[in-house]
Amino acid sequence: MTTEAETYEIQVRGHLDHHWATWLGAADLHHNSDGTTSIRTAPIDQSQLHGLLAQLRDIGAAVTMLKATDVPEEGRSTAALAQPLTTQRLTLRSATPGDADATWQYRRLPDVAEWLTTGRGTQPGARAPGRGRRTLDPEHTGRGYATEAAGALIDHCFTTLGVRRVVANCFADNTAPVRLIERSGMRREEHAVRGSLHRSGHWLDTSRYALLADEWPTCDSPRTVPTPRASS
Repeated sequence: MTTEAETYEIQVRGHLDHHWATWLGAADLHHNSDGTTSIRTAPIDQSQLHGLLAQLRDIGAAVTMLKATDVPEEGRSTAALAQPLTTQRLTLRSATPGDADATWQYRRLPDVAEWLTTGRGTQPGARAPGRGRRTLDPEHTGRGYATEAAGALIDHCFTTLGVRRVVANCFADNTAPVRLIERSGMRREEHAVRGSLHRSGHWLDTSRYALLADEWPTCDSPRTVPTPRASS
């Protein structure tokens, strides 16, 4: 539920004048020999990235490439989940480089890779999957694991971190997380038509959900864990 800053490289058609760099908040703007312009951002989160893409659209710049790049250590935000979080059946923790091989086995599957916010054509190396890129292995769906994990994370946000409001964004056509978010009790507050740029280069509809702390069970209330569905 938290947002980690990343740097991005964006390529657009044509040579943008360098005065746009400040307006776009870009760390670097470079003219390429093929007639395109490469824009490297400072560390930004997903909402800031979407704002930048909207600015480019407003000035008529056609995006031809978008990719995340490594963030310098000093530019990375601190993970909110500082220690593992244990539920009835799961242990939730931040990813490590040692997870790369295992997660790559299902992240490379077309049905999974289609909805990852960034994609790499080769197996991840030393860097572990980052925020927003961990998906559930299809081999283990249908058992309530994702719902159990989402409920635990929401509860952690409200009761441990003390946040006032939790939000979730997803591509509207990505039905699995939509169902998960709605099962978690979050309400849909916005449907944006062609609101986010998919890494395929197409603008897709997005949905935004939210939940307030006073709408979540209090600390004194028993936590309800959804009953897992029987495996077929």
